[in-house]
Amino acid sequence: MNIILGVSASKPIGIDEVLELVLPLRGNALTSSATWGLVAHEGRAARVFKDGVSTGKPTFFTVAMDRELRSHSYVVQRSFRGHQSTPSHGDITPFERELRGRSWVFANDGDLQKVPQLELCGFYPLGDSKAERAFCLLLNAIREYVSEDGEVRYPDQMIDRIARITTSINAYGGFNYILSNGSYVVAHSHTQLHLLSLRDASDAKLRNACLVASQELTDDDHWSCLPPNSLTLIRDGSIIDQKRTGNPASPAAWQEHERGAQHVAENRRAFATERARFQAQTRGVEFESG
Repeated sequence: MNIILGVSASKPIGIDEVLELVLPLRGNALTSSATWGLVAHEGRAARVFKDGVSTGKPTFFTVAMDRELRSHSYVVQRSFRGHQSTPSHGDITPFERELRGRSWVFANDGDLQKVPQLELCGFYPLGDSKAERAFCLLLNAIREYVSEDGEVRYPDQMIDRIARITTSINAYGGFNYILSNGSYVVAHSHTQLHLLSLRDASDAKLRNACLVASQELTDDDHWSCLPPNSLTLIRDGSIIDQKRTGNPASPAAWQEHERGAQHVAENRRAFATERARFQAQTRGVEFESG
């Protein structure tokens, strides 16, 4: 079970704002394990944090919080693994590759059973996951739309090509994903992703931001649903294009999506209770859970 989050903003966002959204997803450290990954783009390069640890002690959070990062673009993935063994570092997402002098990153929420046996050229998996091979297929498909200086030349043509290759991969399992080069964020909703658009005019500076996640991560904001089999292209916190993809998600993929929603809701409730208890203790009052 994976939870993914992509952030695109017109003005830099502090990493503390992003971690505040995903901290409630840490789970029960005594009964579960998880892998975590976070990417913050800094110009053309990406700063990548990965960890496969007990959910109660995610050391990458400590590293990230020690750095006063601010970025226009973030990608986060949390993979809940139950009692499964921790994967190798190469299989922990988000994945990263360089394409013509710019870092591209990929996170997925789904369970691909296999991947089309299309020829790879220039990008190859470092680990054993099918999701990483799918990432390599996507990069192979879009490289002709990226100029020598790493910029996307024809975003409309690129998104059309991504839609075609995504459709072929959709036939092999659940394939929600976020693909980003720091300037553009591509979000594919195979079952259902959730979108939050923010407009912040504080300090006389307008900041647009788009958050795309597997599930709603806040209670008080107006999240919307990206429709199934939709591909959304985002830049500077605004949607600039949307396309349809083929091969709808299977019933099994939808069941996994519903389990993810339940898991997120349970963890957020537990985190809220824990936070309320801590705040009550700091005020020296007795806490009663609801």
